[in-house]
Amino acid sequence: VEASSQVKLFNPVLVILDISMPPMNCHEVCVKLKADATTRHMPVVMYSGQEKEFSFSKENPACADAYLSKVCQHQELIDTVNQFLPH
Repeated sequence: VEASSQVKLFNPVLVILDISMPPMNCHEVCVKLKADATTRHMPVVMYSGQEKEFSFSKENPACADAYLSKVCQHQELIDTVNQFLPH
C-alpha cells in the first residue's frame, strides 16, 4: 500500500518490488501502477527469493517488465536496472 503512494509522491524512473509484500501483494501494486496513466510506462522489476514465484508472476501480462531472483549476481541486478534507466 505504501509503495503505491510513494511512487505517486516521488515519481521514480523505476520500481523494484519484492514479490512477497504484505498486505497488498506486488501483483496488485504492479497492476495498479500499469493501469494508471501517470505510471503506466514506469518500468517495474519483480524481485524474489524463490524462483517458483516467477512462474505465477509471468502469467500476469499487466505486470512487471523484468523478474530477478535475489540470488542473482550483483551485475545482473545492475544490468537489469540500467536497461530501464534513461540514457
